[in-house]
Amino acid sequence: MPRFNLRFRRPAEKEGPAYRQPSPGFDPDACFSFKYRRTVSNDNLVRLDGHIIPIPPGQPARSYAGRRVEVQERLYGSLVVCYQGRCIAKEAPALAGPLRARARRLGQQEEKGQPWPATRPVTAPKEKGQARRPAADHPWRKVRVTKSQST
Repeated sequence: MPRFNLRFRRPAEKEGPAYRQPSPGFDPDACFSFKYRRTVSNDNLVRLDGHIIPIPPGQPARSYAGRRVEVQERLYGSLVVCYQGRCIAKEAPALAGPLRARARRLGQQEEKGQPWPATRPVTAPKEKGQARRPAADHPWRKVRVTKSQST
């Protein structure tokens, strides 16, 4: 490595740090959070794995029922609900444990354009009056001998 460094080392064009200042509207808490898409229920609640976040009415008696919102789970444990880039509800952090991404739901896969997971094949419905008969070697078909029959 030292020989490699001597061969390919180049001086910097400008002295000083190479980091840029973030833009004035940059929100690091929103940037570094887990984000989940949810639909607001008819009673203006958003659910996220056991957490229920009430959504207060917006501008003149506006209801968010049926709207798609983004729930952000911040690194310090609080939950923030955003609609069209605006924060509409917050939930204070609980006593925090380790923060990890939550399991994906089927609805999230659809939004990302990913294929649905393989499921059981759908069988044709049975016609009315047809009962499924167990196989001849099925345990239900075996004859059981009870005490009253054996004596």
